[in-house]
Amino acid sequence: MARTDVRVSAIIIRGDSILLMHRRKKGKEYWVFPGGGVEDYETVEEGLVREVKEETNLDVLHIREKVMIYNEASEKEEPFFICKVSDGTPEIVGEEKHQNRPENFYELQWVKISDIEKIWLVPEAASRKVQNMFEN
Repeated sequence: MARTDVRVSAIIIRGDSILLMHRRKKGKEYWVFPGGGVEDYETVEEGLVREVKEETNLDVLHIREKVMIYNEASEKEEPFFICKVSDGTPEIVGEEKHQNRPENFYELQWVKISDIEKIWLVPEAASRKVQNMFEN
């Protein structure tokens, strides 16, 4: 399947924590939101549902809000969706599971919103957006 140049990300919040993918790649350690590329046959919402399932094994139950956030790496605005997911323990089940090794590390983690400023969460604009959501 061909991918579009659109990347979608999920903002998944439970209580005072947010679900993030902890990454170690090419000697760098950082956190990202679950998500990925939209296939050419999908809407952005369909791509989000598929990516969340592939990366977390959770089902998107409801999309609450779409926010466009600038991604420094791609140098463009990308859709982030605040969404409610099914109960359960997130687990990596997609291609990331098969690519997971010490030098290319993937791990899902619930990170307290108050601790976001202590980690390298990318894109940085999304990190600020999430922190602002909880300050208001």
